[in-house]
Amino acid sequence: MVLNTRKRPLSVTLAALFQFFKGAFFLLIFWGIWRVYSAWASSSGSAGYNQAQQTIGYAFVLVILGIAVAFVILGWGLWNLQKWARDWVIWNTLICWLGGGGLSLNGPLFKEGILMDQWKLRTLICVFVLDMFILCCLTLYPDVRNAFGERE
Repeated sequence: MVLNTRKRPLSVTLAALFQFFKGAFFLLIFWGIWRVYSAWASSSGSAGYNQAQQTIGYAFVLVILGIAVAFVILGWGLWNLQKWARDWVIWNTLICWLGGGGLSLNGPLFKEGILMDQWKLRTLICVFVLDMFILCCLTLYPDVRNAFGERE
């Protein structure tokens, strides 16, 4: 295995750490759901309802785990200056915030749309600002483009 000899810019380090943080956050959500999943899935109801509840719930829990793993992989890729990770972070940010409709963190985590509590709105704004900062760093900073092997 050849170690990467290019110097990682500070903005890429911060972007990678933010991806790791998002992965840890989704892993925390996964663990919180997984701990109570068996009690929830076997709650009272008809046999058909319980089967649907177990199947849908299991898929949802695995999706959350997959999102957590994806963020960790993206963080690792940015940390090691992999161009694919930079491209994925750029495109995922654009799709989720600008064209993704319900794919932003507003829908899955806050569920209330416009009528949000102040702390939820502030959290959403902070994540949005951080994502936009990372997007600008990964696309506009010349030292970042050079670190990933692109020319100006």
